[in-house]
Amino acid sequence: MGHDSATLALGNKLTIANGCQDCHTATLGGKVMIDDPAFVRVIASNLTAGEGGVLPRYDDRALDAAIRDGVGWVCAHYYRRPRPRRDGGDAAEV
Repeated sequence: MGHDSATLALGNKLTIANGCQDCHTATLGGKVMIDDPAFVRVIASNLTAGEGGVLPRYDDRALDAAIRDGVGWVCAHYYRRPRPRRDGGDAAEV
């Protein structure tokens, strides 16, 4: 996929539809979700290719697993969510 305006618009639509922006923000730069010293600190990763971003760590297969299954590059489960469609459809159709 390219970086043309139509592809970027579709990507933005999909990140909204799938709830990515709820945790990772509209820029996908990530944020602290929970910061409770007595309990836990949860940080949504910076999903960009820029400084501090995790995207350079992923090849296509690893990125697919992270998006579809919530499995990270160290095989850690990032989150639990319903499995996306694997029949060729995309979340925009759901």
